[in-house]
Amino acid sequence: MNIAFTLFRLKNQLTSLFASANTAHKFAEVFLKPKRSEVKDWELRAELKGERINLGDEVSAIKWCAEAAKSNNKQILLVHGWESRATHMYGLVDGLLEQGYNVVGLDMPGHGQSPGNSSNANLFAQTILLAEQTLGEFSVIIGHSMGASATSIAVGKGVSPEKMVLISGPSSIENSIRHFVSLIGFNKRTSDHFIARIAQYVGVPFHQLDATNLLQECQIPTLLIHDESDKEVLHSESKRLESVLQNAHLMTTQGFGHRKILKAQPVLEAISDFVASDTHFFNLVKGK
Repeated sequence: MNIAFTLFRLKNQLTSLFASANTAHKFAEVFLKPKRSEVKDWELRAELKGERINLGDEVSAIKWCAEAAKSNNKQILLVHGWESRATHMYGLVDGLLEQGYNVVGLDMPGHGQSPGNSSNANLFAQTILLAEQTLGEFSVIIGHSMGASATSIAVGKGVSPEKMVLISGPSSIENSIRHFVSLIGFNKRTSDHFIARIAQYVGVPFHQLDATNLLQECQIPTLLIHDESDKEVLHSESKRLESVLQNAHLMTTQGFGHRKILKAQPVLEAISDFVASDTHFFNLVKGK
């Protein structure tokens, strides 16, 4: 833990003691405003390999097309995480194109080339619904971090892929936020104020965004992938979700953390195998 973060955390601990509600409310105002990072050269190259499309006025997406998919229109949806964008998931694209799928990557509201200054998990999920309504059903939806959580929420609201891949995602938005605010030094009272204010902004109670409530009857084959050393979203979140899904397998990795996992070769291979597999995939994995 560096000195700057230690001082930042100490400041939050003090203001949590003496100005709990005010601290929570001020922090909530900026919490849902994602920062946009500089686009890397490799992302520009990935961009040039695809085609930009718009889903209405509020959502930009990029579509990478496979020659074999022109006749059957099979497609896969990629859903990035918080303060990320579609091109960050390009490491998955080539392997999916080789299997004959078109691949659509969303830039969520407030991210990438989509307009807006704020966003949240519920808005992410609504955007997935919009993608299905606009582009048709997806064979597989692959989500990372908040994108994984949003995929779960969207499926709970009726989106119906044949398969899901949920990478490093929170099963509960509230759990994830509480973990985050504890890391930055908020006490329980300030955390409660913060959660309440965020829920007010989002417009939906957090229990309605809890994947373990939404997916208890879900039969969709689901590959969960989570690194044991992930400090941003705890590994226990995927274990919690695995416990309620009817047809899921959790792949636990080590040493990739929260972000490098998207480019890790064992992860890319597992996703490729899962996408190519038949409905007996998990029986084979679990040795049944």
